[in-house]
Amino acid sequence: MPYLVILALVMIFLFWGMLKKQRKQAGIGSWVRDQDLDGRGKRVYRDKQTGVACKPDVVERNKVIEYKSATVDKARWVDILQLALQMKATGSKEAELRYDGNKSFSFDHHSREIKSAMRHSASIVNRMKGHLLTGIAPKATPTQKRCAVCTFQNVCSEAVR
Repeated sequence: MPYLVILALVMIFLFWGMLKKQRKQAGIGSWVRDQDLDGRGKRVYRDKQTGVACKPDVVERNKVIEYKSATVDKARWVDILQLALQMKATGSKEAELRYDGNKSFSFDHHSREIKSAMRHSASIVNRMKGHLLTGIAPKATPTQKRCAVCTFQNVCSEAVR
């Protein structure tokens, strides 16, 4: 019986060491509150003010990390916009975008990009609420490229063919 306890403790310590090594390789510094890297994360964060819901890739104590499979020279605006909404929903003060090719960009809630993204997202949310309240869809901007992949192209009167 004591051998089983010792074996269990050794297994736990080996697992813990492996986990710490994986976290270090992934660049995760503090304790992870939640993660959705594998698509099986259960926690959905919701911003009560805007109603926006999200499932960030990694949520640490006071930081959101979002992984992107793209090679870039600078952070893309749409990714910063997503990150800003995730920061707001989780209450995080810091955030990081990590792209393929080991490029990463760090932001805090005072950074110019995040403040701009917050203003832009508030504008989008207000327009969406207005459209929902009036029951009128926003004006479309059809293009041949957009219409080619749209599932409503056969029934849409504005479709460009």
